[in-house]
Amino acid sequence: MEQDKIFASPEEPTFTRVFRNWDSRCLRNILDDWLIHLKILSKSPTSDRLWKSTLPFLAIPQSVIQLTFLISDKLEQPPEVRYLTVEIFDRFMTRHFTTLHENVFKKPGAKQNYKMWSKVISRVQNQTLLRLLSCMQLSSKFASHYQVLSPKKIRQFLTDAGHSFTITSIIASEMRVFQTLDFKIPLSPPLVHFETLLTILMKDYSALKSETYHIEVLEPIHELGLQILDIAFLLHHELYSNLFYMATGERGPTGSQRLKFLGVECDNLYLAAAVIACAAVMLYEHQNDLAEGVLTYVSSRTGIPKKDIAGLASILRRLSLEASSRLENCMN
Repeated sequence: MEQDKIFASPEEPTFTRVFRNWDSRCLRNILDDWLIHLKILSKSPTSDRLWKSTLPFLAIPQSVIQLTFLISDKLEQPPEVRYLTVEIFDRFMTRHFTTLHENVFKKPGAKQNYKMWSKVISRVQNQTLLRLLSCMQLSSKFASHYQVLSPKKIRQFLTDAGHSFTITSIIASEMRVFQTLDFKIPLSPPLVHFETLLTILMKDYSALKSETYHIEVLEPIHELGLQILDIAFLLHHELYSNLFYMATGERGPTGSQRLKFLGVECDNLYLAAAVIACAAVMLYEHQNDLAEGVLTYVSSRTGIPKKDIAGLASILRRLSLEASSRLENCMN
């Protein structure tokens, strides 16, 4: 029994445990430097999301994101895996589909090309679940060394789902995804921004208040924030369409407007700040001073105007409440 304990994988450290165990003096400097880095990433050009005139977020409709979240839960993966999987899958499928289209239609013979393209589409459809799991497999390696998804575990899941793939084909698929992405994994999804900003917020509050106060008051923001972040992913298109309408009074964005608005859609620090502000309002709606204090703080630390954060947070709150209402109706 004792030997099992020694060689067993340790429990995945939670956000709370990591937060409490870090030395405050070291953590302050690290977090400040990391936040500066995240600001640079959030404001950097979105050219890495544009590949041969394609746009991001086209390969991940709500149904795909729902499937990703369900599989992630089934395979007992931490939250960062599902978010990173969505982003990797979007980037991979955009490049994969575009490359296949170019390879087919650059050849002469229109009629033959359309027949060939039909076969290619059929093959892509048959491999979609495998590709999604390959993206999740990569994500698990970058997110947690405790719960890495092995090819054997992926094969078992595929078998249970009625698909037959060998271990060799699963390994080859993972390598295909990695190569298509030029071996570059986006390691700053919204969850990284969210937890970094929230940790800084909690540390600053702990300097002003007692340990009990900041843990009891601010820690619930993390749990609720993850739920709100799920909503932001699932309803991405609706969220940013509403934000565009709030900012311009126009429906969209469409065409060239979408390209100009892309910087807002890809600003993960902006989204993280809005998620924290939204969680604070929902948790402390009867404590306006606290909710307003959180909003003011995240605005000052990110440099994003309060009204912009409050605007996105208000849309997130409405979408979250609507989603909660729909869930309750389904259960009744």
